[in-house]
Amino acid sequence: MSEKQDFFMEFLREEGYRPQLDEDGDIVFKHEGQSYLLFVENSDPGYFRLVYPAFWEISTPDEEEKSSQFIMEINAEMKVVKLYQLADKLWAAVEMFCDPIENSKSVFQRCLRVLQLASNRFMDKMRESLGLPGRPTEQGFHNPTDWMENEEEGGEEES
Repeated sequence: MSEKQDFFMEFLREEGYRPQLDEDGDIVFKHEGQSYLLFVENSDPGYFRLVYPAFWEISTPDEEEKSSQFIMEINAEMKVVKLYQLADKLWAAVEMFCDPIENSKSVFQRCLRVLQLASNRFMDKMRESLGLPGRPTEQGFHNPTDWMENEEEGGEEES
């Protein structure tokens, strides 16, 4: 394991995550049930890249057209984060220079939050444009089992 991999593996463990190395030597970990990647580029010791991979799948040409517009809007509005499409999946990334790399510790949680915010903005815009219901919490459900039980019953939550 490289010094940079070792640094990030140890940092993530200290933060309560259970990081693993993938076949490319990048670090995979879960945050709030979602998988994230921390790309380790040993050739650039001060480069930091955190990614929320494949958070949305494009399934129609109409979705692809809409996604291009939403990607441009969100990338123009938000600092640091970049949304982009790889094949039929949407990804969100935060990348920056942190020299020394230890400085990345102080912005790590903020980077996770901006990835979540950008991906949620995209999904909200896409759901609205496709006429899909919002996220369960926006519909008054407070945990996944409330939502799943309601879906099975075919009804809406009672007030």
